[in-house]
Amino acid sequence: MESSAPYGTVTPWTSSATSPSVFLPPELLVEIFLMVLASSGLHLQNHTWRCLLRLLGVCRYWRAIVCDKAALWRKMHVENGTAPRLLQLQLQRSKATPLDLCVKFLPETENRMVELVLPELYRVQFLQIIISPKAHAFFPKKRYDMPLLQGLSLSGLSSSKTAPLFVSTESPLPRLQSLEMIEVLYTDVQQFFRPTITDLRLKGNKSSLPNHNATLDVLLRALQSMPLLEQLALDYALCQHDPIYNFHLLPTVTLHRLQSLEIQDKALLVGVLLHQLVVDPSSFLTGESTHSPNGIRRRRLGGWGSARTEVEILLDFLNFKLQGRRILGPDPMSVLQNVSIDVPACDGDIVVLDAFIGDHGGSLFSLSFERGTDPGLLPVLGSILRSFDSKVLGRITKLCISGDGFNKDLNVLRSELRQVVECLPAITTLSLSRASGWDWYLIKHLSIPHRHMPFPELRHVTLIDPILRSRPPCLSDEFAADNYEDLVWPLSEVLRTRARAEIPLETLHLRNPSQYFDSDVELLQLYVGNVILHRDVKPLK
Repeated sequence: MESSAPYGTVTPWTSSATSPSVFLPPELLVEIFLMVLASSGLHLQNHTWRCLLRLLGVCRYWRAIVCDKAALWRKMHVENGTAPRLLQLQLQRSKATPLDLCVKFLPETENRMVELVLPELYRVQFLQIIISPKAHAFFPKKRYDMPLLQGLSLSGLSSSKTAPLFVSTESPLPRLQSLEMIEVLYTDVQQFFRPTITDLRLKGNKSSLPNHNATLDVLLRALQSMPLLEQLALDYALCQHDPIYNFHLLPTVTLHRLQSLEIQDKALLVGVLLHQLVVDPSSFLTGESTHSPNGIRRRRLGGWGSARTEVEILLDFLNFKLQGRRILGPDPMSVLQNVSIDVPACDGDIVVLDAFIGDHGGSLFSLSFERGTDPGLLPVLGSILRSFDSKVLGRITKLCISGDGFNKDLNVLRSELRQVVECLPAITTLSLSRASGWDWYLIKHLSIPHRHMPFPELRHVTLIDPILRSRPPCLSDEFAADNYEDLVWPLSEVLRTRARAEIPLETLHLRNPSQYFDSDVELLQLYVGNVILHRDVKPLK
C-alpha cells in the first residue's frame, strides 16, 4: 500500500503511535545505562544515585529492567550522607555481582555503614579508600581475602596503624592489575606488589620524610618483579635524601610492555631512574592526550633542582635516550619533530621551563629551577644547549619566553644570547614578552650584523605587551645612556635585513602594544608579509 505522505517527508509522531524507545531490547538498554553510570566515576556517589533515580522514574518497563539488572547496582559508596537503607538496597539488588567499592573515612563517617559492607568484601573487584587527616572513624582490624580484586586505590594512609585497610596482604590477590597509592608509606605499598600488576601509580610530596618513600635501588628492584607493567606514574615517590654515589651499581630494569611513563621528582632522581629503565621511548615522548582537564599540558618527565648540575644530569640522560641508546623499539628521533621550548610567567624565585613535541604531540620534559645565585633564565637554557646533541637541538623550532630573567652583566648577556642564536638554527617561531626582558635585548642582538643570518628558518614572531617607544629594562645606567633605542628601530632593522636576504617574516604579531605611533606599524608592514595588531591601548598622537 502506498503511503499518503510525499516522498522525502517524515511522518510526525503522535500519541497513538508506538514509541520505539519503549520497546528497545533489555540488553541494549542495560548497555546504555551502564555507559551513563560509568561516566560518573567510582568516587561520585550523588551522581550515581541521581542517574539511577532518573532511570527508575521513566516508566515501568525501564524500572523493571533497572531493578532486575545487578550490574547497575555494583558501584557502592560509603561516606558522609550515605543512607544505610540505600546501602542495604544496593547490596540486595547487586546480588552476587562483583562490586566497585569506594570508602571515604571522613570525620563524620559512621561506623555502622562501614560494618554493613564488610561481609561483602569477598566480591569486591575495585576498591578505593580515602582517609581524611582528621578522620576518627572505626578502622577494622580484620583483614579480608579478596580473590576478585583487580584495582586498589589507597589515599592518605600515612600511619602504620591504619594501613593496610580491609585487604589482607597475605592473600595472593591473583587478579590485581591496577595499584594506586597516594601519600602512603612505602612499607605499606610494597606489600601489594604482584607480578600481575599492569598499572602502577605512586604519589607522595616534596616534604615527605626520608623513611616514607623508597630509595632508587629498592624501587628498581620492585619494578623488576612486575614485568607486565604497561602504565607507570611516579609523582615524588622517591626518597629525596637518597645518596647516589654510583648509579652504575643500580639494577637495570627492562619493561617490554610499558606504554606510558610519567615521572615527577627531583631532577637528579628522575634522570638516574630514566637511565636505568630500558623502555620504548614512545612511552615518555607521546601520549593519548597532552592536556589535562584544566587545560594544562600533561608533563611526562618533570624535575626540579636547586643547582644546575642536577638539572643537567636529567638532560644528559634524556639526551642519551634520544640518541637511541638503552631503549626498546625504533629510533626516537622519528618522533622528535617540531619541539617547542616554553618558559611561562611565574612568581617567586622559581624558573619553569617546559618542552613539548609538536602542537598536538607529547611532553618532552619540564624543569623547575630554583634561581639561587643564578641571575635568570639564560643559565637554564644554557644547560639545555650544553646537554643536548646538535641533532636534538636541530628539532627545536619554537621558543616562547614569557617568564622574566636575563643576566644584567652586559658581556655575559651578549655571550649567552649568541649561544642561543647559534645553537638553535631551526627556530621558526619566536614569542617574547615584555615581562621577560627578552623582547628588546634579543631583537637588539638580532639587529647587529652577523657573519651568518641568525635564525635562518624564522618565519613567525610574536611580541607580547611590547613598548615600541620607551626605555627598556636597563642593564645599567651607563648602558641605557649609550645604547638606548626605541624598540621599533632594531625591530624594523631585523625585518629589513631579512627582507633583503629574501627570507622575510611571514607574520609579525603585536599583542597589546603600547606607546607607539601609527607610522611605526606602517614602517614594520613594509618588510613583513602580515602584521597582526591586537591592541587595548590607542596609538600616540
